[in-house]
Amino acid sequence: EVVFAEGKQMADLLDIVGSSSSEGPTDGQRVQFRDWLAAFGPRALIRDGSGRSILNEVKLNASAYARDVVRTLRRRLLESVIPEIAGGFVRFRASGQGRPSETDEALEEIVRASFGLVSRLLFLLYAEHHDLLPMGNPDYRGQSLTSMMRRVRESIQEGPLPSTSVHVTPQYDALLALFRLLDHGHPQVGLAGAHGGLFSSVDPVAGFLERHRLSDRVVARTLSALGAIENEPIDYGVMSVRHLSAVAEGLAESLLWVVEPTAGQVVLISNRGTPQSPSSISVPDFVGTSVTEATVKSVLSGRTVRFAAAMDRITALRRQEAGAPGETAVLAAAEQAALDALLGIKVLDLAMGTGTFLVAVIDTLVDGIAEALTAYHRTHPWVPWAWNPLARLILEKREAILEGAAEQGVLVEPDRLADDVILSRLVAE
Repeated sequence: EVVFAEGKQMADLLDIVGSSSSEGPTDGQRVQFRDWLAAFGPRALIRDGSGRSILNEVKLNASAYARDVVRTLRRRLLESVIPEIAGGFVRFRASGQGRPSETDEALEEIVRASFGLVSRLLFLLYAEHHDLLPMGNPDYRGQSLTSMMRRVRESIQEGPLPSTSVHVTPQYDALLALFRLLDHGHPQVGLAGAHGGLFSSVDPVAGFLERHRLSDRVVARTLSALGAIENEPIDYGVMSVRHLSAVAEGLAESLLWVVEPTAGQVVLISNRGTPQSPSSISVPDFVGTSVTEATVKSVLSGRTVRFAAAMDRITALRRQEAGAPGETAVLAAAEQAALDALLGIKVLDLAMGTGTFLVAVIDTLVDGIAEALTAYHRTHPWVPWAWNPLARLILEKREAILEGAAEQGVLVEPDRLADDVILSRLVAE
């Protein structure tokens, strides 16, 4: 995807060069190749007098766009989205469950559920735009959040306004059905079951969402606020996990004040008792990155030495063709030492919040561990990768994921499980 000043355009090089007929490329392929060449060709790398290049501008445009989206979404969450959702739950409880007032504990639960619902929606939009979910499968795409958001936007433009009923709620029911699908999976839509985690039915927030309902109007307003800026759909494909954590940073510290329960009128206030506003600054990305890199890299440097020493021990034992019980145990201990050197790093974030620093930690660790593996084999070319216990662990984890998906009747493309993806999972675990 190439992001130009006037917007994002697709430039699939494989499609351009791999499917030309004997008559030569089509006009569309020529246009795509021109776009690709403009962004990634030799001229795109040449810096001008100010030190900038076309490729540099492309990256800056994408980064600036993502920052604008983060700022806009944070403001909307505080000013309209969370109050709208929380007010919808309060109204349902007042009119549908006969609760004229709410305890402090109940209000805290409502706020948690409201943020939990938004977190699930943001995760889905991120995953669908990054092709982490089977958007190429028509059965999934038809009920995806992206398609639901497009239909809602079209219905609002065409009118009439969605219903305010909290008893007949097809839009909210569709959201819950999508959440259940992601939890349990289904081979027809190309989804393996998650069986736990964000969409788990045993999660307290998921239980709250199942017991409550939101009107079509609340759902439509929520999806509209999360889906577009100035009538242009938000491109979540440009967003990173760090951007998503920045959107939610500090928002969970809000409290709820109910003005009129039967009308769903509520006010979001900070935990200091003042009206909540987007002025609460999230941790800037460059702060999270620089702090974690400075901390984690100093640890990684020492662990890399330990890993190299363990690999040297493994290599010596392999060359001896250790086979006796005692020698086998020594080899297993050496391999475990190599794994512990890089995967045994423990990180504690006492004030975790939305995980801004921990997300940066995972990125830094994955990059550092990958570099440690590559550096060792670059300086020890005679050591086969098959002797590296971490390389084997990555391979085994990939095979286990593919086998687990196959058992559920789901086909997962192996190229979606690249080494860095598997390594990220191992580091997070």
